[in-house]
Amino acid sequence: MLIFLFGNALAFALEALVAGVQALRLEFYELFSRLFESEGRPFRPWHLPVLRLTAPAVGAEASAARAGAERGPAREEEV
Repeated sequence: MLIFLFGNALAFALEALVAGVQALRLEFYELFSRLFESEGRPFRPWHLPVLRLTAPAVGAEASAARAGAERGPAREEEV
């Protein structure tokens, strides 16, 4: 019975913490979006380059793709 009560109290406390953090996040977002004046350069997040194989062609492009496939394997393109 003690474990049941402790578990429920812990779950309630964690949910209250999550709700409080979300409320503060929303409040800061709403407040600062009205007061903030942008200066500087735009945000460009850092990302790893992803290499993907080209997708097989469908329809009219299929014959050209088959002709290209005879020359060798699909090439890699950087996104």
